Amino acid sequence: MQKKPLRVAFQGEFGAYSEIAAEKIGKPIPFPTFERVFEAVLKKQVDCAAIPIANAVAGVVKENAELLWRFQKRIKILAESTIPILHGLLGVQGSSIKTATEVHSHWQALAQCQKLFRRHKHLKPVETYDTAGSAKWLAESGNKAQLVIASERAAERYGLHVLKRAINDIKENKTQFYIIASATSRLNLSQENEKSVIISKTLQEALPYIPHALRCEAIPTRKKPFEMNYLLEIQGEISDKRVAHLGTFGNVQ
Repeated sequence: MQKKPLRVAFQGEFGAYSEIAAEKIGKPIPFPTFERVFEAVLKKQVDCAAIPIANAVAGVVKENAELLWRFQKRIKILAESTIPILHGLLGVQGSSIKTATEVHSHWQALAQCQKLFRRHKHLKPVETYDTAGSAKWLAESGNKAQLVIASERAAERYGLHVLKRAINDIKENKTQFYIIASATSRLNLSQENEKSVIISKTLQEALPYIPHALRCEAIPTRKKPFEMNYLLEIQGEISDKRVAHLGTFGNVQ
């Protein structure tokens, strides 16, 4: 009997880059916010989820780092996946860069395409919750004065025109995703133990791991000004029980 595909949550609308990461694992299921994605995992409405954790240009996705901290005892990281990011400037039929006034997209996408706004100073960037969600909204509104930054997959899905391709500031732009599941899940998506993720309450607690760290991110606690928690990616396995361990994993191709 053929097994059912894994149900994989992602944030955003169909056509989002997160959908591409999710479909590497199984059947993508959209949710409006990252918090709802985590909730779906914890309530076992899905088998796992693909969440972006860092972009090569715009840096760490703080919201997901904070959610990993908040749910550290209930969530584990099963694997990671890296997705190439190739943004396009999209519009409805009859729109143009010269006559448009606004460009809508997720703040990370806007941050990754700053050269566009320096070149076309009349275009105002407008933050939205999702790249593909912006494309869906524009297709429904039909407004020629507004453009969006999203993937060509989103353009195809929502019937938009690609006015300009590959508008990324850096052509080798990529986003790293964690594949997360409930801490009680028995899923095993990677046979490799290439890296571990740990989180610590203080920088002093994290210091012993800094020499072996691939990355260290400071996460505001939101309790006191300038008080931070720390998320570290460590090369290889770790078994130290003095720090919270979110998982040891490899890459999903």
